[in-house]
Amino acid sequence: MPITELEIIDSAVKIGLGAVISGIVAYTTLKATHNHEKAKESRAHKIKTLEMIAEKCDLYFIAHSRFKGVLGGILKDRPTEDEYPLTEDQLNRLNKSDSDLFAARDGVQIATSRLVLLGANEALKHLTKVVENTADLRNNLRRDKIAPSTADLGKIDETIRNDIGNFRQELSKFYKALCVVVPT
Repeated sequence: MPITELEIIDSAVKIGLGAVISGIVAYTTLKATHNHEKAKESRAHKIKTLEMIAEKCDLYFIAHSRFKGVLGGILKDRPTEDEYPLTEDQLNRLNKSDSDLFAARDGVQIATSRLVLLGANEALKHLTKVVENTADLRNNLRRDKIAPSTADLGKIDETIRNDIGNFRQELSKFYKALCVVVPT
């Protein structure tokens, strides 16, 4: 039986339609895979950035803790619970930990800019408070050369510890939100 023109056209349409459908499916699959890989790489980069932020901030928190420890050692022998002037010897004992604290601030500046880029505003707010309160304590000691009262130092310390805890909590929330994989 001879093939008619209609059968040839019918076969061509079926083959062409199959090719078009295959092309659309291949394109859609490729685009979805590409988007998934792009999102995966972006998420991995953000997680790595958050880990770097935590590391830089922890170095600052450790430096602050050492500074506070040296200060505490100096103040344990204080003659009064009130403010009192620090001697040159006491200020010299603070120098090394003060230098370390000041140097660690560079890492916090880097972490701050990364938090801004990531939009981690709540974590940034608490980190800013830690840095401001630590800087106020440090600057008052260095500039005025007067040790705060025991009560004032306790309040400052509690405020800084709370803000460090709040910073870590907010950073953790942000981190956990990034680790949740949303199906595409």
